[in-house]
Amino acid sequence: MEFLQPYLLWGTLAVAIPVVIHLWHQKKGTVLAWAATQWLSEKNQQPRRGLRLDQLLLLLLRCLLIVLLALLLSEPFFSKESTASTPTKIHLVQPDAFLTDNFRFELEEALKKGEALYWIAAPPQAAEALSPLPTSASFSPQVLQAALNTFRSQPAELHLYLLNNRPLAAWPRLEVPAPYQLHTAFDSLTPRPIPYWALDADRALYIQDANRLEVASTPTGTGKPVHEGELRVLLADLDPEERTTLEAALRALAEVYTLPITVHTSARGEAKYDLIFTQKIPNPQTPATLYIVTGEASLSTQAARIHWPERLTPEASALVASGQLPEWIGQQLLSHWGLAAAEVPLSTQELNTLFVAAPQSARPASALPQGVLWLVFLGVLWVERWLALTRNA
Repeated sequence: MEFLQPYLLWGTLAVAIPVVIHLWHQKKGTVLAWAATQWLSEKNQQPRRGLRLDQLLLLLLRCLLIVLLALLLSEPFFSKESTASTPTKIHLVQPDAFLTDNFRFELEEALKKGEALYWIAAPPQAAEALSPLPTSASFSPQVLQAALNTFRSQPAELHLYLLNNRPLAAWPRLEVPAPYQLHTAFDSLTPRPIPYWALDADRALYIQDANRLEVASTPTGTGKPVHEGELRVLLADLDPEERTTLEAALRALAEVYTLPITVHTSARGEAKYDLIFTQKIPNPQTPATLYIVTGEASLSTQAARIHWPERLTPEASALVASGQLPEWIGQQLLSHWGLAAAEVPLSTQELNTLFVAAPQSARPASALPQGVLWLVFLGVLWVERWLALTRNA
């Protein structure tokens, strides 16, 4: 038996109250002189010394009522699972070749011991060996949280294996069933290409190792650029004031970094645009184009579409009034194209901030103790009242 409010069991000490009251009522009264006392016949009584416990059954019933009330308030329950069983270990692994190689010894030992091993997926995929890796498993905050929620109601110690990379810092906080242990690995040996915007044959825009955005000569051996040539921008369905504000911000962005930016206020034929500002949610939507819908407070369900709740004018937006609009537009483009600095691992403090230990869901419990205790309490209360009334005690 377990208790939801165990500290209320201290209430059982109140059994001393009916005992004290009972003894107090047994206290010898004070002798008062009365004129008619001489006419009363003296009755010989055997003198008693010390404390007397009269109506012992009634006293025991009242003490029992106090104990039952304390038990009811502490909310007892029977767990359907054996409390003596030790928690099992569950290993939840991100399906990545480098990660599994890095923790191969630990994972193989876990499999030998018969401990459960799952690949992170929605739902998690049970693994009997470290190869082959799942080919269709996607990895995202939603997939990881769904996998973690699967084990929330199980009394197990969770071991979570993840690649430690910078994109994790942009994830929302994730709830991990407690107790858990986090195991991370960072791949510092594999060369990673630097994404860049190829402005022309000789110049490129990319983020340096010092996390600084610069226009410099095109990096060599970095693969394909994320964008080539001029940035084509369309200002569609905007009021004149907002259109003028955006034109000025784009012109400032182009002057600071000497970027080739072309702005159109209306669509021209079959022209394709890289960035579109509009007040209407586009339909259909081109995946390669970044859409910024102004004056729209709803949450965007598309990765390449940003809903901004304010009109981008000096009167309506603090972003414009503070002069931060050009910088904000640049940040949205960098995020859309995936331009980032050289990857560095997250610190221990950053990882601890990302994952929050959540208590396991309450285990199924039986309400039988509560029901039985209520019946016993009411039964004892009825007997106690009946005895008290019949004996006038």
